[in-house]
Amino acid sequence: MIIYKVFLKNYGLRKGDLLGTLTERRKDLRGSTPAESGLRWAKSVFSKVVKNRGDLFVVTKEEKETAEPS
Repeated sequence: MIIYKVFLKNYGLRKGDLLGTLTERRKDLRGSTPAESGLRWAKSVFSKVVKNRGDLFVVTKEEKETAEPS
């Protein structure tokens, strides 16, 4: 499972402000890296929240899914 943390660049404090998290979308990974796919998805989701879509950046984290033993 891939988790994308979406940040907005804060130039005044020289850091990123967390906007939210998105979980994986496997069908969007065709032909692009997970970071590129996540950034494209974040821009489409958070475009109405921010003034400049170029200030968005994504940090990806891949976690292994573990099945509960029955």
